[in-house]
Amino acid sequence: MEERITNCKKKMLEFIRDWESTKGIDILIGIYDEIRFSGKTKEDIGQKYLRILYNIKNSNNWDSILDEEDYLGLESFLEDLLQIRYDGEDYYIASDCYKELSLDEIYQILLEAKYLKEKEISNEKDTQRL
Repeated sequence: MEERITNCKKKMLEFIRDWESTKGIDILIGIYDEIRFSGKTKEDIGQKYLRILYNIKNSNNWDSILDEEDYLGLESFLEDLLQIRYDGEDYYIASDCYKELSLDEIYQILLEAKYLKEKEISNEKDTQRL
C-alpha cells in the first residue's frame, strides 16, 4: 500500500508541475478540513466531500475566488487526475491510482503536494531575485 501512495503522490506532483500557485489544492484541503468530522460515518463524509468536488468540477462560478488559470487547473485536477464521477446514486473517484485510497490518504498526499509545490515556488522566486 505504501508503494501505491508513493506512486499516487508522484502522479499528483507531475500533474501540478506547471502550476504557479497552490490555491486549488488549498481549496481541496480546506473543504476536507471543514467536513471530515461532520458526518456520522466515513461513508457519509466521503459522499459529502466527493459531492462538493463534483460540484466544483461542474461549476463556473469560481472567478471571485480563483483566477482563470487556477480554476482551470483545479477543474482538470478533479476531472483528469482524480476523475470525480457521479453514477446517479454515488459520488466516487474513478482514477485507477486514487480509487483504492482512503480520503485520509488522499488528504495526506494533498498536504505533501502543497508543501512541496510551495517550496518549489519559493525557491523559484528566490532564484529570480538573485
